Amino acid sequence: MRRRLCRAREVVRAKEADELEQLASDERRNAQSSATFGLGKDNDRYARFGAAFTEAKVPDCLREDGLKRQPPRILFFGFQGVLAFPFVALAKIRGKCL
Repeated sequence: MRRRLCRAREVVRAKEADELEQLASDERRNAQSSATFGLGKDNDRYARFGAAFTEAKVPDCLREDGLKRQPPRILFFGFQGVLAFPFVALAKIRGKCL
């Protein structure tokens, strides 16, 4: 009985060691691939800046993202198509779009 328990513990420890080794190798592989493609910490900072810059641009009123800062809604009712045209004029007056 005691030998069986010792053997079972050895098997569990071996599996845990294999899993830890596999996780470590996966992390190393991911770190190498991110370094290869230039996704390091420095480039992450530039990517965040680029995303913030594109988000800060004021859209054109007649483009598809023209009403992203002032959605055409009244309470729970959303408007699309021709019914959203008054919202486009309102966004233009308020300066939410160009």
